Amino acid sequence: MGGDGLLSTMRRQLGLGRLLPVRQEEAWAGWLTERAARAALTRAVAEAVPEVRLGELRLGGDGDRPDPPEDAALPAPSGALPPGPLRVRAEFAAYPAVPLTGVAERVRAALAAEATERLGLPVAAVDLEVTELLSEPPEPSGPPHEPPSPPDAPRSGGPCADAVAEAVTAVDGVAGLSAVLDGWLGAVRVEDRQEPPSRLVRLQWEAEGSRPLPALAEEVARTAASAAAGDGGAPGPVLVTLLVTAVD
Repeated sequence: MGGDGLLSTMRRQLGLGRLLPVRQEEAWAGWLTERAARAALTRAVAEAVPEVRLGELRLGGDGDRPDPPEDAALPAPSGALPPGPLRVRAEFAAYPAVPLTGVAERVRAALAAEATERLGLPVAAVDLEVTELLSEPPEPSGPPHEPPSPPDAPRSGGPCADAVAEAVTAVDGVAGLSAVLDGWLGAVRVEDRQEPPSRLVRLQWEAEGSRPLPALAEEVARTAASAAAGDGGAPGPVLVTLLVTAVD
């Protein structure tokens, strides 16, 4: 890869932001890119509080949390936040047609509801900062621009990977597969492991519709596990790690 290609790859990976924990069970775990969460939260605020213009929006850990063990049965993506409470920090400009305190509470409520109820993120706190007072209501803005997945990214690899891809894309609420996290080497990656004996599925995908993300992710994980076990050759239980890269 040339210097320009490497720089482009680094920018794309940094653009994903943090990888946020959605849910962790014994047989599966899911994360959401911060970029996807920001887009969903921005839309929610625009719909609920049109008299504000959201600015910088970040999500991160709230308080100390232990690092996950390196030999965990369900390995987290590189750089992912371990399970634990999250904090949302948002800046916004407001058109003060009503008292700012009331506007801020509506912004906080919209962010908290979308983050916890729709996205399933364990948000414990929402910090807000008013950065500007507008002289007129803000113009409606479109959804944040998201760069496309790299072209011709490998679709799948490993035992039953094509079957997993076909089964998962048939789930209602799955918009498609993606391959934005380079470390996972494609949209679907299936690997047989001996320590512990298991078959690990790594899956990157995009969500759509109004269904709460944790319930959708659970169905995707079950579907992927069933498809990955289809050849009967798994050395142990099928484990699934998910990365949601967009929520529309």
